[in-house]
This record gives sequence, C-alpha cells and structure tokens, in this order.
Amino acid sequence: MYLAHYHLKVKPFQLTPDPKFMWLGESHREAYSILKYSLMENRGLLLLVGDVGTGKTTLVNKLLESLGENTIVATVQYPGFEILDFYNFLSTSFKMGRQFVSKGDFLVRFIHFLHKSYAENRKVLLIMDEAQGLSGEILEEIRLLSNIERLNVKLLNIFLVGQNEVDQILAQPENEALAQRITTRYYLGPIHEKEVKEYIRFRLQVAGTEDQIFNAGAIREIIEASNCYPRLINVICDHALLAGYIQGKTRIDAAIIRECAQEHQLQITETKKTIPKNYRKQEKNNRFKSWAGNQYPWMIPVVLVFFLLMLIIAGYHSYLKTGEMVSPPVVRLQQQPASPVVADKGKKIKPEKNISDKQERAIKAPESGFKEEEIATEVAPREKKQAPSLKEKNRDTSRQLEKSPGTNDRIQPASATLYSVDKLIVHFEAYSEDLGKDITDKLEKFLLKTVKYPKAYLLIKGYTDSFGKAAANKQLSALRAEKVKAFFVDKGFDPTRIKAVGLGEADPIAPNDSLEGRNTNRRIEIELIHD
Repeated sequence: MYLAHYHLKVKPFQLTPDPKFMWLGESHREAYSILKYSLMENRGLLLLVGDVGTGKTTLVNKLLESLGENTIVATVQYPGFEILDFYNFLSTSFKMGRQFVSKGDFLVRFIHFLHKSYAENRKVLLIMDEAQGLSGEILEEIRLLSNIERLNVKLLNIFLVGQNEVDQILAQPENEALAQRITTRYYLGPIHEKEVKEYIRFRLQVAGTEDQIFNAGAIREIIEASNCYPRLINVICDHALLAGYIQGKTRIDAAIIRECAQEHQLQITETKKTIPKNYRKQEKNNRFKSWAGNQYPWMIPVVLVFFLLMLIIAGYHSYLKTGEMVSPPVVRLQQQPASPVVADKGKKIKPEKNISDKQERAIKAPESGFKEEEIATEVAPREKKQAPSLKEKNRDTSRQLEKSPGTNDRIQPASATLYSVDKLIVHFEAYSEDLGKDITDKLEKFLLKTVKYPKAYLLIKGYTDSFGKAAANKQLSALRAEKVKAFFVDKGFDPTRIKAVGLGEADPIAPNDSLEGRNTNRRIEIELIHD
C-alpha cells in the first residue's frame, strides 16, 4: 500500500525470515561465524538460544544460503514428532530414498549414509528449530545420533535452535547426558542501541531506497519501545510507515513512533529480556537485588557493610603477610667517634681501621630477629623502579625474533645498536583468516613505511580469542600470520626478513568473557624493526 509513497520496491520490515534482509550486527556476526566454524570443524552438537524475535531463524537461513553442494541439510521446524515419524522425516530430508517401519532399520541405513557422505567429503547437518518444544523421547534420540562418529570425527552436526527455555530443559537430570555432549553454546540477544539506526537504514536500502525516512527522534523512540529486539523494531517500523502514509508524511518522526508503540503496548510489555543462567551471571544478581529490595529493604546495606568489613580484614592480613603494613624496625646509625671505646671490665678496644659499612651495621644493629640483609635494605633509601629503556625493549623484541617458534628462518638485527619499532594492529572476524578490504588498506599504508628502511625486519604475531580448542586457535593464528606475511611478500618485501608466528590465545589484551574483548584479542600485531 505504501511502497510508491516511500519509493520502495518491497516491504522493508516484513516478519517472515528473509536472508537478504539479514543484517549482521556485532553479536549476530559472531554467532554466524560460530555456526559456520562448528560446521566446518565437525564439532557435533551446538546450542543456539535467544529471546523471541532476536533473529535466530533468519540467522540460520542465512547460513544455509551460504552453504555449497557438499553440505546435506535437514531442517526440522515442527518438534512434535513421534520417534518413527521423526526418523522418516530425516530419511526424506536427506534423500535416503525409502521409508522405514522400525528404528533399527533406519539406524543401520542412516549410519551407512553418514559414512558414505564422509568418504565423499560431504558434511551432514541437522537443524532442530523451535527446540524448546522437543519431547524427552526425541531429545534422547538426538543424543544417540550425536554419538555417531568415525576416527574421532563427528559424522553428524546437530544445531539445536530455540528460546531460552531450551537451556532449562537441558538442565533437567534426565537430559544431563545430552547437555554434556554440547560442544558450543551461544546466547543471541537483541542488537545494541547504537546499531538500531544502521539496522533500519540497511533494510530500507535492500527494499530500494536511500532516503532517511526515520529521523533521529524516531530512532530514539524505536530504541525505547522495542528494547532493540529486531522483530519488535520491524513491527513498529512497518506500522509507522503505514501511519505516515495515511497522514501524508514522507518522514517518520517521534510522535508517529509513540503512537505506534502505544498501539502495540501489550506486545512490548510482555517481551522481557531473559538470559540463560549458563551464559550470563548478571541476571542472578538482579534477581537477588529485586528480592532483597522488595522483601527486606534493610538487607542490602547490611550485606554491603558486611562485605566491606571482610575486605578490610582480608586486606589487613594480606598486608601483614607481605610486610607492607608492618615494616621491620629501621636501624638508624650514628657516626661513632674514632677514640677508644670502654668495654666491660675496663678493657679498651680499638675499632677496626678498614671496617666496611656493611660490617659496621651488622655490629651495631640490635638483636631484632631480622637478617643482616633485611636491615641493610631498610637503611638504604628506597629506589623507584624505572620503566624499561628503549634499549631494553629492543632487546626483548630481538629475542622474540631469534627464538619465536613456527618458522625455520632465523632473523637477526643487522647490529647491536639501538633500533626503532613501528607497530600496526589489525583485527579479524571470528574464525576467519580472510584479509578483508579494511585490513588490506591498513597493510598498504603500513607498507609505505617499509620503503624508507630497506634493511628493516618484520615481526608478525597472530593471536586469537579463547573460544574453542587451544590447538585449533594456535593453528588459526599461525594461518592469519602467514597470510599477512604473504601479503608483504607479494608486495616485494624480502621474505628472509619476515618472521611470522602464531601464538593462539596467549597474551590477551582484553578480557575474553565479553564480545568486545574477544573482538579485541582476535588480532595480528606487525612490528617494523629498523635502525
């Protein structure tokens, strides 16, 4: 109805999951990479959960669109199957060519089908959508299917996709065996507030217009009303376009969005952001805070004071152990006269002529239970720890060049004199070694610096986040480093003056327990070492 009014070819905010409208924000991009990586590495059983309307099904459809002919896929969208019906559905989806009257007959044929696909280098993927509706009997059958492997390689990849209730179902004792077989879990939440504007703009572009139909005020109201859930954004924006068309407006403002939000208040109010306990811990803290604040309002300050006292006591004991709070007695020495000293029984003792300062302190120090070295340390003034000099930093870099594993080439600086280091850091997508345009642009600019220093060396270090197996991460980091090395070699840089190493998840520069931290740690560090 409103397409011509806004110069659109198709409706931009339809609720049907269409892969071409799939906009990959930060969290969706990571989820997509994890899905693809799990399939590529035959990791077996994967769990993808999220609230209603976060784009799980659309994300899976986008993955299926990217797969080639060497992947055989069966998608189960109706979880209410009986066991035999479930197996016959798989037989039809995988084109096995027959129907079965018994479970045993199916398993024999299915195992043969999986081994044949493996021999032909084809992957088999089973997607269980709406997994929160699966019965206990079907979950047990999925567990049995997940056990099929060959030479420690899973022959069947299974993606369980559903709402947060799946996590609660798997936590039940009867499903413990299945839960233990899940190799990868990912919680897909709403998009970030800063991404809402880009999300709307992208869908309008796909629909055929470059116009900024929603102004800044409208975007703010959409964020407030939708809580950044993609489905609610679509509902509100579609209704707003219709309202704008009726009112004869080509620009959607905050007033129209507020009107649409009020009409959909029931749906918005009922949509709550719930996070499975196995994925985030913050929700537990919020529940405790709400319970304590409502039932026992005095509890929160009492608990805070208690923990504060415990921290003070713990810190006091820690200081006592390390000696920072209670210092050993300081011995203050005075210059003794050179004249004879009268000792007991009237005997005169002459001081040593060549006695050292250290010996003098040992003689005159009282018996305090401290060793001579401790007393000498306390008498001497405290020296501030200086930052490493440029020479020391260069020496450390030189050691990395000479001792880093991963290549047989041995690179040494031309001389022992001081040299400078120029550094570049580029970041990669999850489980990807591709050099995208943004990476190659940065490498091109950095390459210009190498022209000034024909005798320079390049140290290329690859890093990953901590997600996945350590051995696979190290291999991936080495592959990324080698690709960067190949880029410089193709541009004419001497390969004998390049060192490329993969260090895996070592030396993180940000915490790996957040999406932002993992994005930061997936990096290549390039050091240009020159005179």
